[in-house]
Amino acid sequence: MKKYHILCLLALLTVVACENDIPEKAIGTMPITKVSINQKITEVSKSFGTTASIVFVGGFGSELATWNKLYTELNPSATIFAYNRAGIGASENIAGLRDAKTIATEMKVILEANNIKPPYVLVAHSMGGIYARMFHHLNPSKVKGIVLVDATHENQLETLLETLPKPDRAFAYQAMEAVNDSLLKTYPAGSVREEFRANFATNYTQIRQFPAIKSIPLYVITSTKVNDENPPFVNDIKKSLHQQWALDAGSNGRFVQTNKSGHFIQIEEPKVVADGVRWILAK
Repeated sequence: MKKYHILCLLALLTVVACENDIPEKAIGTMPITKVSINQKITEVSKSFGTTASIVFVGGFGSELATWNKLYTELNPSATIFAYNRAGIGASENIAGLRDAKTIATEMKVILEANNIKPPYVLVAHSMGGIYARMFHHLNPSKVKGIVLVDATHENQLETLLETLPKPDRAFAYQAMEAVNDSLLKTYPAGSVREEFRANFATNYTQIRQFPAIKSIPLYVITSTKVNDENPPFVNDIKKSLHQQWALDAGSNGRFVQTNKSGHFIQIEEPKVVADGVRWILAK
């Protein structure tokens, strides 16, 4: 069992590293264009309608295509914006740190440069959940609500480590660090590599500096589908952490789970995510 738990910890790192391996080709109709912001090309998708601005925030390495099905599922009169972060798709690399605070600050600049007006409904997948929550903490008056789609929780690795006997935790953590360092070397120099570098310790430390979200609607969607990377006990840990987000939000929180989709719920069950967006828009 000890070895099994350690393998699961390492699998979590690998899942994040391979997050751009989407479960199926997500063909859709999102309009895509390139804009120059601070002399750097950023690939964006924007559609102006009558709703509050719906902003898709992708996970690590995920391109705009992961949102195509959700874009189609939402009302054609919706205002929708998404972009590829630096180094992803046709977006150019940006020098420097790529941690959560940097990316959230940059997101505000990109939204303003594209004339996307608040209030924002942030729809955030995986590591994008930390970026969206950080954006809210830095810009609390600009966010109407957040939909978290199988989002990364800053305590997930530590909670899983706690399932091991104390003498084995240091070994497991060292093994995770070794895998993380090995995966980091597989990325060429650039923004994606720096984003991966910040994925765990830095981003987790940064988001822990802020309190639980209580003042805005928070719709939390969790995949409980069992597979090699997510055996039942791992899903139980993730589900418990995600439920706490919704509980912390009180009457502003809602928790939804699905065992029909894997990590990319917005591709496999776009209606589940669209329901969360509509719930926030209606509040």
